[in-house]
Amino acid sequence: MNIVTHRDIPEDTLLREAWNLLVEKMQPSEIFYTYEWALAVTRAYRDSRPPLLFLGYVNDILVGVAALAICENQRVEFLNANTADYCDFVGTCEDREEFAARVLEELRSLGMRSIALANLPSESPTARMLAESRHCGFYPFSQKAYNCGQVELATPLQRESVRQSIAKKKGVKRDTAALAKLGELKMQHRRRDDDVLPVLPEFYRAHVARFLERGSISNIARSERRVFLSELAFLLSDAGWMTLTSLTVGERKIAWNYGFEFGGNWFWYQPTFDTALGKYFPGFCLLTMLVQDAADRETVRRIDLGLGDESYKTRLATAHRETLHITLSRSYISHLKTGLRAIIARKVKKAPRLERALRKIMMPERSRQIRKSEVVDLPAWGTPNFDDCCSAAIAPLTLDLLARVVMNHVDDAKTVEYALRAASRLKSSALRGFAALNGEGMPVRIFWDANCGEAVQPNILSSREAKI
Repeated sequence: MNIVTHRDIPEDTLLREAWNLLVEKMQPSEIFYTYEWALAVTRAYRDSRPPLLFLGYVNDILVGVAALAICENQRVEFLNANTADYCDFVGTCEDREEFAARVLEELRSLGMRSIALANLPSESPTARMLAESRHCGFYPFSQKAYNCGQVELATPLQRESVRQSIAKKKGVKRDTAALAKLGELKMQHRRRDDDVLPVLPEFYRAHVARFLERGSISNIARSERRVFLSELAFLLSDAGWMTLTSLTVGERKIAWNYGFEFGGNWFWYQPTFDTALGKYFPGFCLLTMLVQDAADRETVRRIDLGLGDESYKTRLATAHRETLHITLSRSYISHLKTGLRAIIARKVKKAPRLERALRKIMMPERSRQIRKSEVVDLPAWGTPNFDDCCSAAIAPLTLDLLARVVMNHVDDAKTVEYALRAASRLKSSALRGFAALNGEGMPVRIFWDANCGEAVQPNILSSREAKI
């Protein structure tokens, strides 16, 4: 077997065709293994995750693909590790173990000290080979990572069972009926890039807003993630695998799923919903409608609910798929440290109080409260003249506006911290927030007023000016 190394993902049509042909031969075949996925990751994360691509050839025929990335301290990971639910070496069963062994030899010759392979399916031949890879000069350590929920729809009996299960869920009926009173409920699938790309900014803001409401920062707040999702949507739409699903009430979008249909699988990859209607669980309503839709289509054999053990997934999952995290170390001392860290992590998870205490220590301090009546002008937003703000458009402060702020200033710690506190404060019925907007609809100042009983004119605020 001849191994060819690349420090990039070549934009080559012949390579794409040969690569994806191998992916189609894998069982199960996953969209995360495709050429398009690796190319989208490279376009978005080239600076932070430099690619290291190994191609295996036998008689000039491609038989193996290992899309890896070089990280700090000569550490190697799957290129897709920070974006994919499943990662693996690509190849047929008969060639994959030999190819993986050859890749390890190449990595050893390049001086790589450790290899961290996340989200590797436990049933993969690669996992079995890597767990016994000491003969390649590495010490292996394997641990369970996730149990990914799945809804099996491969047979008529399974599809009918899923339909009946959903029909018996009274909560779904109640929430759906409540939403229907607000307007006609409609689920829409967008698959073409000219349909998907224009609505992605709205999806991004909704995702960031939802996390703000929960007191955390969405990964979509970072521009690299948005570039990745946009590039991926463009590439997958061209291949016919992209499916952006939305749920609307009347003309208002209230839930989304950025997902895919590939190899008979439908992926619940990155969902979100309008937090203003959170009491109706619009995200779960969308998922149940999507499952019902898939159950009526014989081409869909499975819905993959992806990484994460959220409780709503267990309400629908009929099967699970286990993934592993395998670490390969050249140094025996590093191998022992990896095992010790894993043992400590498992012990901490079994002690909820200790875990909460550790998280509190590691979380940034957000105790400083916003004064009840103030005007905030953070340096990251510029320093507009106060008179200019009074003549600018004044709008009620919303999570959507805060999401715009975070997405534009995610690297400014003070701005992000303030946005999190402001999002928390919006939950109070006794406080009102307002934003002065520039011509692009971006907040340049935020005002708070505690006198909810008094009408506040758009350009006249009784609040005093303050800075943080």
